[in-house]
Amino acid sequence: MHGKQMGLLEQLANRMGLLYLSDLRLARHPIAIVRQLDMLGENDYTLLEWTEAANYLLNTHDSFSSCAECRLYLSDALLLANQDKPE
Repeated sequence: MHGKQMGLLEQLANRMGLLYLSDLRLARHPIAIVRQLDMLGENDYTLLEWTEAANYLLNTHDSFSSCAECRLYLSDALLLANQDKPE
């Protein structure tokens, strides 16, 4: 991450117009988070920040070997969560 750049979770919340980070967990449309992730470069944030974001959003304690792996896992998990939502 570079200098004064906004953190990953803060960036996602800001881009989605959410006031609180906790609102990301309550997002009614996980696909919206995936769209925002698609606009971010995997190297815009550190592996630690990607991992913390994934674990926060998914309520897990996973570890990853690269930013790309973490980003893909997070996107896939959110897309799956979107499919599992009742209509």
